Amino acid sequence: MLYFFIFLFFFQALSKGLKTCLDLCVQQRVCSVAFPIIGPGILLKYPLRVAIEVLTENIRLFGLSASTGSLSSIHIVIKPGYPDSEECYHDVYKHLSSNINQGGQAIFKSLTSDLDDITMTVGGGVKLQLVFGDITNEITEVVVNTTNFVNFQNDGVCKDILTVAGPEVEAELRAANVKKGEIFVSESGSFPCDALLHVYGQRDAGIVEQLVGDIIRYCESYGFMSVAIPAICAGAGGLDPGVVAGAILRGVKAATSSASFRYITNIRLVLIKIKVFLAFKEEATRMFPTAVNNQASVPQRPHVQQQQQQQQPPSMSLRADLSILHSTSTSQKSVFVFLGLSRQDVDGAMTKLKGAYQAQCSTQTLRKEDLVGLTQGDIEELRQLVESHGLNIQRDQSRPGSLTVSGLKDGVNQVTKKINDSLQECLRREVRVREEEELFNRVAWCILAHNGNWERLPKTANYKLEKNDIAGGVVDAQGAEWSVDAQRLEASRRVSGQTTKLKRLVNLPDFSLPLEWDNMAAGEAFKAVALQPSSAEYKSVKEGFKRTVSKTVMKIERLQNVHLRRAYEAQKKQISDNRRQEGGAFESFCTTGRPRKTVTPS
Repeated sequence: MLYFFIFLFFFQALSKGLKTCLDLCVQQRVCSVAFPIIGPGILLKYPLRVAIEVLTENIRLFGLSASTGSLSSIHIVIKPGYPDSEECYHDVYKHLSSNINQGGQAIFKSLTSDLDDITMTVGGGVKLQLVFGDITNEITEVVVNTTNFVNFQNDGVCKDILTVAGPEVEAELRAANVKKGEIFVSESGSFPCDALLHVYGQRDAGIVEQLVGDIIRYCESYGFMSVAIPAICAGAGGLDPGVVAGAILRGVKAATSSASFRYITNIRLVLIKIKVFLAFKEEATRMFPTAVNNQASVPQRPHVQQQQQQQQPPSMSLRADLSILHSTSTSQKSVFVFLGLSRQDVDGAMTKLKGAYQAQCSTQTLRKEDLVGLTQGDIEELRQLVESHGLNIQRDQSRPGSLTVSGLKDGVNQVTKKINDSLQECLRREVRVREEEELFNRVAWCILAHNGNWERLPKTANYKLEKNDIAGGVVDAQGAEWSVDAQRLEASRRVSGQTTKLKRLVNLPDFSLPLEWDNMAAGEAFKAVALQPSSAEYKSVKEGFKRTVSKTVMKIERLQNVHLRRAYEAQKKQISDNRRQEGGAFESFCTTGRPRKTVTPS
């Protein structure tokens, strides 16, 4: 009980302190701020995940607030080399990337990291990628394993790969007789690739360099297009990460610059430790200074306030409308000289001409309520009409906010027609907004984001997809334009050609499905969905599971339980309401394993 009270006090104190820091940044008009992960150190000793949740939740709430001032950059500092540095990074990134937009609205402008994937084009047009991650999550055609062909149960890349591949592959390795500097090729077993290549670097940078070249040439010879290579000998092998980085990158450079390739197009160096990734990043920048480098991160997001403004009709204030029209309407005067035999003849001619002119003129009042819905484009068109037809616009003194337009009938009629057309368009927009809102509550169209999470598309894109009005493409919450293949449920980025997946969720009458769920039929309270090993959800669950249980992950299912989800959301809302002053509810994710007979749907 004592621990609970101390724990709660930590939540409140840290949350309040972080909020105060961010508020001070706004008051002092600073542009950037850096935070460490406060709490899990030797002094406070609080759980790492709790400290991360408090920090990322306060950043999320700050991003949602209306007053972010000039603060445009928030840095989270994670020092490499600590035992939990990698776990810390993955948790921070997972929390921030899952909250980068909410309800189709962007919260952060961008999310970048020193550990974002780096892509560069090397010799022969081959794409070389530096990836911070777990090689068991790779889906390349070929995966390379680093091993000494003796110790298979020591923690590291070899154990992780064999855990997925299965005992048959391990048995092949135990029976293998591999000479120095040779590659041993095995079946892939349960690993999702076409071939596993096993190498022993002998703790020798020269051998590592030679092996990398041989790996690339092997892939080309057998028609493989992609390969994932770990940091050979940088773990249990004991070589310095900088030495390994230099050897592997030299091997890549030598192999790709000495021959032209027909098949191999993608080489991924998959690095599981922060220090190793940073060493490779530094060495690659030095070795390939003229390569086309691209740091792949979460795509740029417009600021949430700007995004909200863009979704509103682009109308101007009434005062601005009136000033623009009035400033352009100057009376145009023409002078007529009448000559006649008598004054009577001249007066008669003048009267007839004046009558003829007035018969062709008109005066109309533009009411204030008719002008309010005009857009910027409407105002510009009206201004051009007024100038081209020589019309006169004056403020109506008897009706504040209204205008009086006078001039030739044709010009005045065009102005009133434009006003009426704009009113009809405004009404259509209002109806469309209501239809989009109503549909948004029933149907959720989602797009698979760069980080592997499903993100909901904005209301307009949601409506277009549902009505199959996709000839002009759709725009996501970050302002990116996508072309849509409705049959394949795919979207292609118009600028880069990047392809991603779409999905359509139909909410139940009394329950909105979480974005990561699959559709459920009316009355269906429970559903088990097998996760695909290549999905971000599978990788996230697997990663959490492996932290606490040293077992082979054979299959992961998502158990969709409507009743338990309702109870969870109600409980979370209650806690958030009760702890509003402390920043709302905080969550911790527990991943553990139990015997199959003790598992109940949840």
